[in-house]
Amino acid sequence: MTALALTAQPSTSSVLLSITGAPAGAVSITRTDSNGTNVVRLRAGQEPSGGTLVLVDYEPALTGTLRYEVTDTASVTTVATMAGGLALTGTVVGSVYLPQYAVVVSQITGYEADRAAGTIVHEVIDRPDWLLTFGPTRGRRGMLTVHCPTYAAARDLDSLCARLGEPLQLRQPTHPGLDMYFAPTSSRIVPAEEGAATWNVEIVYVEMSWPSGVLLGAAGWVVSSVAAWGTCLKVRTDFATCAALVAGP
Repeated sequence: MTALALTAQPSTSSVLLSITGAPAGAVSITRTDSNGTNVVRLRAGQEPSGGTLVLVDYEPALTGTLRYEVTDTASVTTVATMAGGLALTGTVVGSVYLPQYAVVVSQITGYEADRAAGTIVHEVIDRPDWLLTFGPTRGRRGMLTVHCPTYAAARDLDSLCARLGEPLQLRQPTHPGLDMYFAPTSSRIVPAEEGAATWNVEIVYVEMSWPSGVLLGAAGWVVSSVAAWGTCLKVRTDFATCAALVAGP
């Protein structure tokens, strides 16, 4: 019989899932929270072994009930919930695929979101009415103002936005449904107010849909972790490629 245990990991804003007893492994693992229902992202090459799988979900909402469902090869679904979620007070902005690149800051102090309609208006000569081609409403785009307690924290967030080719995820504990996946198009650091010791980062963003793909790393795996792993020979033996070294153990 499949068993599912959940453990909150506040230090990395994540949830540890331990799956045991799944016949021939799990077929699907989903999470439902205030942001909707999504597939839990696995690491590259991560598969159930003997019906057992331990994984970390880096994308749950920070507040509200978390519900996880595991469906095994016998089409039996096992459910586990975590009331109250992670109960964090900070705002997390992080890479979707490389969770070691994440910044925890104070709060969002400014939020602008426009949604453009996909409808096209055609002006036809000698016709008094409009011809309309209806299309879907686009995702949000606008600007986030994120408050940071120090200049160093503001620099970390600004540097995260400067990384190329990576979608980011915003998670905050105050407004259910405001979380999103997005691509930053620009960012800048400004003082929170004149004479204050705190800073704001203004991020111009475009919202994107749930990005497919696997995890390529783990929170806590940094350069110093490689140095502590062992000798150069051990590192070369345990990590066959540079991509594997970046992903970590």
